[in-house]
Amino acid sequence: MKTINDGKSYFYHIIFCMIACAFSLTGCVKEIDRTEDGQTFYFKIEEDLREFDFMKTKGVLSDIFCIDENGIGNVAVYAYDLGSGMYHTSCYIENYTGTEPCKLELRRNSQYKIFAIVNMGKPDTAPADMTDMENYVHKIGTWKETVDRYGFLPMSGNTTIDTEAGKSFTVFVKRLVAEINMNYTASEGLGIIPDSVKIINAPLEISPFADNKPVSYGEGDRGTESDIEIFADGGSIRMFMLENMNYGTGAPVTPTVQDAGIPGPDNLSYIEFYGRITNSTGIISGNIKYRILLDFDIERNKKYNINFSVTPEGIYEDSWRVTVSDAVFEMGSDIYMVENSEMTYGIPAQEYTGVTYASGDESIVRYAGGKLYSGKPGKTTLTAISENPDAYGMINVTVLSTEEDDVTVSDCEVLLGIECDIPFKADNGKRLTISGSAWSLDMDISEDNDGDVRVAENNLVRLEYDPAGTNDKKITVLVKDLKLGVDETYKGIIETITGRKEEFDITATIPELNIMCRTNQLTVNGRSEKLYLYLSHDGKMLKRADFDSDIYNRFYQNIAHVSDFETTRHIKVEQTFDQYIFDVYGIATDGSGSYTGTLRFRLKGGLGSNAKGSAEYMMIVNP
Repeated sequence: MKTINDGKSYFYHIIFCMIACAFSLTGCVKEIDRTEDGQTFYFKIEEDLREFDFMKTKGVLSDIFCIDENGIGNVAVYAYDLGSGMYHTSCYIENYTGTEPCKLELRRNSQYKIFAIVNMGKPDTAPADMTDMENYVHKIGTWKETVDRYGFLPMSGNTTIDTEAGKSFTVFVKRLVAEINMNYTASEGLGIIPDSVKIINAPLEISPFADNKPVSYGEGDRGTESDIEIFADGGSIRMFMLENMNYGTGAPVTPTVQDAGIPGPDNLSYIEFYGRITNSTGIISGNIKYRILLDFDIERNKKYNINFSVTPEGIYEDSWRVTVSDAVFEMGSDIYMVENSEMTYGIPAQEYTGVTYASGDESIVRYAGGKLYSGKPGKTTLTAISENPDAYGMINVTVLSTEEDDVTVSDCEVLLGIECDIPFKADNGKRLTISGSAWSLDMDISEDNDGDVRVAENNLVRLEYDPAGTNDKKITVLVKDLKLGVDETYKGIIETITGRKEEFDITATIPELNIMCRTNQLTVNGRSEKLYLYLSHDGKMLKRADFDSDIYNRFYQNIAHVSDFETTRHIKVEQTFDQYIFDVYGIATDGSGSYTGTLRFRLKGGLGSNAKGSAEYMMIVNP
């Protein structure tokens, strides 16, 4: 018979079981929901259908760097939860072809905002929330990096999706650059002789998902040599630049006669024309630098036609203009000559009108029959004069003594990976050129340049010149690579301001691999001996610290033992923790007599094919 306490116990037992069951069921339901809630959704990236118009001229970015204006290379896709605004997941494809879509693990019955970044690589870290992604800024170092390393233009796009609507979605992306078309018209008898046409103050950063209001600017796209020729004949130049929506954010700009010496507005881009104008009298003007201000927002994925005209009064367009005088001759750069020499000289205007020349001091320089003849050292001026039209020009002439024009430099040998100073004397040096079989590097060594260290380099050689500090001039050369380890001779030229050139040779080579050991005698099953390998040049042992660390690690770090099979049957060779130290043991002799073998080692990689990159050592194994 049950008591009241027994009933209570039974009741509590029932309640406990019900609660336990409820907890158990709740756990099961949550686990099932979590598993079924996450599914794979697929995203295809497509460029919008509008294309930039095809034109004969394209500018440097399109003609040289950009291989496909509509191409899609790498793709980064990011998903952000619309409810929380937080980052959810992402997908990155290095070589997107469209055949394999981006896959994202998303929750069912949920809404997301999807962001696509195309041809801009992958951000190091995904922005934590949607606001950060919307304000993300992609930065580039130079205008050439507007396209990626495969030659594709940057693009972006975003869309909002509901995963209940399906499992496959398309994100349409647009190019983040604008197309700038530059062309001109001229009155009869007038024309332009352009040297360069380029975009200045071009953005070096882009906001893929917001109006781009950059703070970083630099030089931009420009016309190629063939573009310039076509442009001079009345054609157009087509250039790209990143969006710039900064118009109206700075101080107002008033269209006026432009002084090219005054900097342009900090926040606006402009086109810079540099060249000459053939004016109404047939005289070629002096060099002019003319700026066409892009005083309006430059939007992504749009085309802008910039037109201007040449008139007898000058060049005009909607923003700024520049006037050109008929009264100034283009005379060229200042002239430098060595005493008692001659050179041919003339100005472009001679093709159109009669020009006479007058020297400020004929004991220094005089003009006769299309040539300049130098006399004693000194400085003076040369004036060109025309009566019809009434025009003139003036240029400085400096005559140097033979000693002032002297150049001294010697041939030298440079080791791969070790900086080498090449001393030279050139009191009036202008330019240094170093050339290999398929490349050339130029270095400004003039005195009138700034005092900063100057550097020129490619993937094979680095040149450095410090114009400040000492009377002893030197060029520091670092050879960074030798193809196949083969010695190469580079041709060097030092040119002075008078045009004198002194040639010299630089032999690029590698140090010699050597071996030393306490003794070359081994005993079968006896003690080991250590072989020490080292690098040397001209009898001097080289240390690791003598080398550029990256180049040493690339070329000199590893030594290979390459003795023949017969030798290794008699002599055992083991490499120690140090790549340049080996333990050698005697294993066997030839019968009852001694065995003599040659151990061979070489630098791994291409340097081992160079005779100096390998070493031999004779060892004797005694019974």
